Amino acid sequence: MLINFGKHSGKSVERLVLKHPKYALWLINQCPQTDGFARLVQEVERLVTRFDDLPIVVCCSEKACGASATSGTLHHGCTTPVWWCEACDPLAVPRPPTKLVRAGSYLGTCSFAAEYCNGREADLARLIKELAQAKGLPKRALETDLLAFFT
Repeated sequence: MLINFGKHSGKSVERLVLKHPKYALWLINQCPQTDGFARLVQEVERLVTRFDDLPIVVCCSEKACGASATSGTLHHGCTTPVWWCEACDPLAVPRPPTKLVRAGSYLGTCSFAAEYCNGREADLARLIKELAQAKGLPKRALETDLLAFFT
């Protein structure tokens, strides 16, 4: 689906969700007034759900481990997630570190950026990009890669 209005006119919704998360989040929070706008919001919500359903496909960050990562963490104010397998996950211990937050969901990442990165749009875009790459999106993704990521 292509966006047919505004500054993102002509762009795919997939590109919008992955490259412009602040705008995607704004769309999700709108009350659609037209059928076309409602379809766009529904498609953004569908892609965010699909994004969240994709598994993490990178290896655990623990040097000696080498297992597949199953989750990630973010440190307050940092825009580089760290990926962990279940055995190495620092949030899985009885008293986890207080400055770590679970990484993995689209809206959770948006909330993290708003709270711990002073809402900086560039930080949010970087965090979503890092999360998408951990879920299999190539580093230099073409439009076809963006479309394939969600299928």
